[in-house]
Amino acid sequence: MNLHDYGTMLFHSARVEAFREALERVVGPDTRVLDLGTGLGTYAMVAARGGAARVVALDRHRVVHLARDLAAENGLAERIEFVRANAPDGIPEGPYDLIIFEDYPTTLMNESTRRLLRAVESRHLAPGGRLLPGECRLTLAPVTGSEWEPARPGGVNADDRRFLGLDWRALRTHLVNAGRRVHLPPEVLAAAGSPGPWHALLPTLGVEALAVEADWPSSGAPIVGMALWFDLRLAEGIVVSNRPARASEPWGQWLLPVEPPLHAPPGSTVTGKVWREARDGGMPGWMGWSCASGGITREGHEFKGLPL
Repeated sequence: MNLHDYGTMLFHSARVEAFREALERVVGPDTRVLDLGTGLGTYAMVAARGGAARVVALDRHRVVHLARDLAAENGLAERIEFVRANAPDGIPEGPYDLIIFEDYPTTLMNESTRRLLRAVESRHLAPGGRLLPGECRLTLAPVTGSEWEPARPGGVNADDRRFLGLDWRALRTHLVNAGRRVHLPPEVLAAAGSPGPWHALLPTLGVEALAVEADWPSSGAPIVGMALWFDLRLAEGIVVSNRPARASEPWGQWLLPVEPPLHAPPGSTVTGKVWREARDGGMPGWMGWSCASGGITREGHEFKGLPL
């Protein structure tokens, strides 16, 4: 990210205010805090201002040097240890009572994130310590609107498979099996999102917690995809989300193609499913999905989207 991205994330986000409120609730004079991926040092400074016994702010990017300058400007530099290093190997010796981490992928969990959280939990978290945020849930919703259909090279129409005198159908096969990160406006949802259950983020999530199944009443609009997003619970009554919105949070949503679009009669039931296959060690692997109504099922799978 460049500095403008950091500024946008800081000054134009309800997420930051929610983290501030949660930190002011949970940080006390005996709290040892690790801020993983500190960026501009915002949460580290809030924790230090709240009287934390120790605050370590770690980031692998050179923005951490600017974070140190900002802390100095606010009279907090002596209370925060800034470290430029990769996690988990570069994390200073703990243990820590509170670990702040919000650098989740749009799908909530992938192999690298799960490995990081497992390492942090086993090596650096104090007995009885906590992760902020502490809980999560996934939500699934149907998406309508032609602009969200799988991309067609050069804007080729559905019935015209040729462009530049060439046949591109093999490319489309891959596109309809590949999810992508988007920032959806709320009006493209064909029905309200259906959330799954809440799960604690520690112990580290298994693949069973990354599966969602939902039923929606059809509005009659063709379903061209399904949107997946997550909610993060920071404290009682404090939740941040990357749900579709005009002022979307930086994570965005994950769009899963439904191809060809599913036409369900108004009032009928549409069922959507998303799941993750387990790799060795319980790591999240390939994502698969389906969308069905009236005996008609559309399916997608990430493996089919790979050029092999």
